[in-house]
Amino acid sequence: MKYYQIKKEIKNKPKTGDYSDWKHPISVECKNQCVYCTIIEKKFGGIRNFHVEHYRPKSLFPALENEWSNLFFSCSICNCFKSNDWPNEPDNTWSQKCYPDPSQIDYSTILEWSEKTNYKLEGKNISANYIIEKLFLNRPQLLLERKEYTIINIIFVELTNINNLIDNICNSKITDSDLCNLFRDMAKMYFDLLADMNSNYIPYTESQVKRS
Repeated sequence: MKYYQIKKEIKNKPKTGDYSDWKHPISVECKNQCVYCTIIEKKFGGIRNFHVEHYRPKSLFPALENEWSNLFFSCSICNCFKSNDWPNEPDNTWSQKCYPDPSQIDYSTILEWSEKTNYKLEGKNISANYIIEKLFLNRPQLLLERKEYTIINIIFVELTNINNLIDNICNSKITDSDLCNLFRDMAKMYFDLLADMNSNYIPYTESQVKRS
C-alpha cells in the first residue's frame, strides 16, 4: 500500500495500437497497482479488474485519448468513481478541488495513514481531501488492506529481531526467556492478522461501486 510518483516515459509507449491495447505496459509503468488507492493486481483479481485510466477524461479531452502521458493504471472501483470528473486543472498549491497528476507528485506527500488513524487516509490539503472523498479511498476493504500491510511490515521487523536474538543466544549474550517473549508477541500478531483476513473479509456491495 505504497504510493509512487509515476515516471511517464515515452520510450515505454508501444509503437502500435491504441490505449485499449496498452494495459500491460501501463500496468508495469505504474508498478502494477492502482495509482489512486494502491491496491495491487494480485489483491484485486488480476489485471482484468483494472482499467487504463485517462487522467484527463477522454470525454472532456478527446485529443488526449491516446496520449501516453495521460494514461495511468487504476482499479475498476477508483476508475468508475472518478469517471469523467474534472473539477479544476491542478496547480502546485493543492488549494482547490482537483486531481493531482500522479506523474508530477508522489501522493504519499499529500496523503497519509497510520494505525493511529485506524488506517484511514487523511489529506494534507484541499486537493488530497477531494480525491479521498470522490474516490472513496477509505472504503472498508482498503482499511483492511492497509492494516494487513502494516502488520506484515511489523512482522518483517520482528523477524529481523528474532534473528539477532538467536545470534546473541548463540554467543550467550541473552536469556531464553527473552526469545520466548518475542515469539509470543510474534504469534499474537500472526493470529490477529489471520483473524482479520479470514473473518473480517468485506465484499463490495453495489452501493460501494456506483456513485449515487
